[in-house]
Amino acid sequence: MLKIAICEDVDIQYKILEKYLKVWALKNNITIHLVHYKSSEEFLFNLDENMDIDILILDIQMKEMNGIELAKKLREKDEEIAIIFVTGVSEYISKGYSVGAINYILKPLKEEELFDSLERAYKKIKQLKEKKESLKVITDKQVVKIRYSDIKYFVVYSHYVHIELLNKKITYKKRISDLEEELPKTHFLRCHRSYIVNLHFIKSIEKESLTLDDSTIIPISRGKREKVLELFMNYFDI
Repeated sequence: MLKIAICEDVDIQYKILEKYLKVWALKNNITIHLVHYKSSEEFLFNLDENMDIDILILDIQMKEMNGIELAKKLREKDEEIAIIFVTGVSEYISKGYSVGAINYILKPLKEEELFDSLERAYKKIKQLKEKKESLKVITDKQVVKIRYSDIKYFVVYSHYVHIELLNKKITYKKRISDLEEELPKTHFLRCHRSYIVNLHFIKSIEKESLTLDDSTIIPISRGKREKVLELFMNYFDI
């Protein structure tokens, strides 16, 4: 699902955007959730709630704080949200791109222009999501991007990390402490000084070990069992 915020102080313009967005979503089989703000100040007041927004469609000409000023403040907190500017004048174009906007659309809005901007924004969002859900590994021979969902576990021997994947193994030089920092703690846990496991593949947990779906047995360090159990239970509550 895409969460899209529209910051527009003219109701008729909001209604036009809402209509076009619903048509685009239906055409592309995408579920969207729309939220509407009538001023930059209202958006900023709700900023904590807005940190999960994927796309912001932002009018530039608004009372008091304009859209450019809002975008600059937003970029201090979030560099990834896709911003699409809409306005009735062209004088702000250069300033609009200075905050990394996807596009700058002049009113009156044209459906095809908005659709093109939404496609570009959606592509950017998918690329960012894919990047967040994968691990970049540099071996002696190549650079490999591995999806987290393909990783069963990591084990370290003599300063080398061995990655056990669904269909192969990869070995590269890495400190396990550095690797641990790179991985999302919501999906991976370090259960032993030499092992990091993908929570998704854990079948059961015993006193001193855990068992994966493929029957692989991995040791649990003394004192880590309670933490392992806690993370394992929380994982299935996500």
